[in-house]
Amino acid sequence: MIGNGSLGIALTDFCSAAALPPEACALLDIEPLPNGNRITGNGALGNGRRPDLARIPAELAGDLVWTGTGDGNCWSRNLAGTIAPAGIALPSCP
Repeated sequence: MIGNGSLGIALTDFCSAAALPPEACALLDIEPLPNGNRITGNGALGNGRRPDLARIPAELAGDLVWTGTGDGNCWSRNLAGTIAPAGIALPSCP
């Protein structure tokens, strides 16, 4: 992923991605959280420099993006210039 305006690789929950309000999300018959994902060995550079602010908030623009939701997710051996939101720690894969 190189040079995408909004983001490179993102991991988020279904409800946030679909812009569903909490009350609508509660009615879903699915598990909306991302669980057990391994994001490894990817290249993501120069993404998030021109985010589509009608679709994502500016703080979620970047090369690797994680909203912090879900369990058992990990990130390793990825080449990236930015991680969003700023200050989030991406858990490493064992």
